[in-house]
Amino acid sequence: MSVEPRENVPLAPFTTLGVGGPARFYVRVDDAASLAGALEWAERRAQAVLVLGGGSNLVVADEGHLGLVIHLALRGVAARPSGDTVDVTAAAGEYWDPLVAFAADKGWAGIECLSGIPGLVGATPIQNVGAYGQDVSGTIVSVEAMDVRTRVRATFDNAACRFGYRMSRFKSDDRG
Repeated sequence: MSVEPRENVPLAPFTTLGVGGPARFYVRVDDAASLAGALEWAERRAQAVLVLGGGSNLVVADEGHLGLVIHLALRGVAARPSGDTVDVTAAAGEYWDPLVAFAADKGWAGIECLSGIPGLVGATPIQNVGAYGQDVSGTIVSVEAMDVRTRVRATFDNAACRFGYRMSRFKSDDRG
């Protein structure tokens, strides 16, 4: 899929601290094909890539980012019964706290203690976010991810994510 990044886009509005310079190139992606297209665009032009989520753990230098910033805006939440439980699928660009509120409003247990954590759903398995004795590894069934180098999508079951305290394979061995 062809993407047309914008140039010199201020990044401060996309961070919770509200500071930082511009992205030399910036593109907002709302599906996996657009994400793959943006990664291909950067590779063809030898541009460094910064994947931007909710901006809650991001400090951008005044000089900004000299490569391509890919802003994740993949949306969608679906729920389906699975025996005595409910499987909820959420896209990486969904905001975490509204997802927690949605589950709690339905009376579904497992992530209710994780309310108030800033950021997007896609970041939660990377760091295995947690609070008050819960962490997402206790409820994640699987994670679909795209390798930024090969653009290959893969699904990892819970065990394959290699969760630990504030850790996963996505933060260590498979960073990026």
